[in-house]
Amino acid sequence: MMDGEVDLALGVSPENSPNSKRSVLFEQRSVCVVADDASAKLTMETYQQRPHILVAMKELGDNEIDVALAIWGFRGKLH
Repeated sequence: MMDGEVDLALGVSPENSPNSKRSVLFEQRSVCVVADDASAKLTMETYQQRPHILVAMKELGDNEIDVALAIWGFRGKLH
């Protein structure tokens, strides 16, 4: 971020850096963010076809999204 290569960083930071600002955007357990060109309705079929990212404050492994999808017999495309 300091070099101007990144506009936004997500993570846990216990201290404020004198060269950056931080603020809480919102507090939500789960959020789905989609591209501007996404259709108004997100079906399970469309969801499965699209690539995904996961922002987690813990080590990767089983996560609640993939666990829930597996219960319904679906699988995501986590990158």
